[in-house]
Amino acid sequence: MRPLHGRVICSALLDAMRATAVILQATNKKEDTVSTAATRKDQDTSTLFVAFELGEKDWKLALAPGFNGKPRLRSVRARDVDAEVAVPGAQARPQPLAEGAVSLVFALAKKVIQRHGTFMEGRGVGRGVLLSGKKAGIVGFGSIGREVGRMLQCMGMEVLAVKRSRDDELAEAMGLEHLGTPDDLIHVMSESDFVVVTAPLTPETKGMIGEEELRAMKASAYIVNVARAAIIEEEPLYRALSEGWIAGAAIDVWWTPHFWDPLWNKEGKPASEYPFWELPNVICTPHSIVSSDSRSDAGLKIIVENILRVRHGEPPVNQVDKKLRY
Repeated sequence: MRPLHGRVICSALLDAMRATAVILQATNKKEDTVSTAATRKDQDTSTLFVAFELGEKDWKLALAPGFNGKPRLRSVRARDVDAEVAVPGAQARPQPLAEGAVSLVFALAKKVIQRHGTFMEGRGVGRGVLLSGKKAGIVGFGSIGREVGRMLQCMGMEVLAVKRSRDDELAEAMGLEHLGTPDDLIHVMSESDFVVVTAPLTPETKGMIGEEELRAMKASAYIVNVARAAIIEEEPLYRALSEGWIAGAAIDVWWTPHFWDPLWNKEGKPASEYPFWELPNVICTPHSIVSSDSRSDAGLKIIVENILRVRHGEPPVNQVDKKLRY
């Protein structure tokens, strides 16, 4: 295999599972020697950080399935690499996370977890929800949110959505009942039978769903969060679920990131200050609903394409807008 010229350093966020150490070899053009760099890779090989310097112009590129600022940048800077360009590989293929979100909608609607739990006792858990004819509100209507909307429309659901700015052309093209801005959040949540959160975590979206928004939801409604935990305020959500403001929730993202891994969670904090996992109307997954048998391939294609583009003096594709932070 022909070696890459320049310094290539791979690092990884521990986004899903306990990491294992791997070694990457690369050619250092200036010294014409082969150097090795210890890197980290989890069980999903698309979760990689890549930084490199090629040719006369130095490029430093971070590739990961998401971008939320300081935590990811610190992971790179820990190896003396300052990530100047961020490229989230997950956005190149929204289907894995969209399918995960929709699977949680189905599990809530059909009471799958409860039915499994009472199977041996031979008792029922009440009627499920017919999705056809119901309304889905999607908070964050980027590539993942749009894919969630498309899938739920196939089930006969009406879709309402919230995105950063108005887009009447998109709303018409997708046949949405409503596409609004964050100013319309309470309206969308009050109309929806299922709310699915897919927005990026930014200063503007942090805590955007709190007590007022949750109390606006129907008592029969459910909320699914596959985005970032901090978008929903922790204490109001627990009260909403334990006191019956809403019917239930599915939570894939947690207020203590990587709570299962002592390398990240050295103090051993629980996933949340509140025991959501003890509530019968909550489905808890450990930030892994995106996992699929094809996600790694898509992420690696982005990595290879961008290395080749930079090598040939072309800008990387799928760049993050650092002002918007996604």
